[in-house]
Amino acid sequence: MAVGGAHSAGGPGVQRGHGISKRPAPGRTPRPGGRGAVCLAGAQKPSPCQCSRITARNRKNCGFPGVTPETCFSAGCCFDSTVPNVPWCFHPLPKQESEQCVMEVSARRDCGYPGISPQVCASRKCCFSDTIVNVPWCFFPIPVEGGSEDGSCNGHGEQVTSATPLDPCPAGGAAQPTVLQPRVGSATKCHMLCRVLGPTWTFSQHQGEPKSAAET
Repeated sequence: MAVGGAHSAGGPGVQRGHGISKRPAPGRTPRPGGRGAVCLAGAQKPSPCQCSRITARNRKNCGFPGVTPETCFSAGCCFDSTVPNVPWCFHPLPKQESEQCVMEVSARRDCGYPGISPQVCASRKCCFSDTIVNVPWCFFPIPVEGGSEDGSCNGHGEQVTSATPLDPCPAGGAAQPTVLQPRVGSATKCHMLCRVLGPTWTFSQHQGEPKSAAET
């Protein structure tokens, strides 16, 4: 898919489905009292939108019950343990030239007309993909929020969460830098998925100075 899209209906006389995945077999469920974790694959990792723009019911299993994030990542898949009764390790959406064009087929909004060319679609600043028939080939992009379009986050090229940081000075105690719990983006937003770099810190109700977990 590229920025510069084409309409929908594939060529005349061609009939195929819209390509939306069916509900996959359930994956493992969260552990009691546990907190979900969301991350992206390390080597050849998908972009943030490739993972966060998949609705839970459309996840295609890429692992097995009890699969670890590391095993999932090594397969180049997405990992999200925040949603119960669906696969936690799942295949990402197809990669596109622009993050704004990564979306499920059902999210495409027509930006063209039957037979539109990639060039005309691009002139409209829309996305183009003609791999699936009977759906818009030229469609509007979805803005990316929470990070750069290419998914980079820092000088090390590692993706980090865009979840709101904890209050550095909450009432009743001293807060420290912490590894934040990432969140999955909505259908229209793409959040950076993974961990915040650096040590894990703890919170003390009766201490004036920050203290890292290594010091506790």
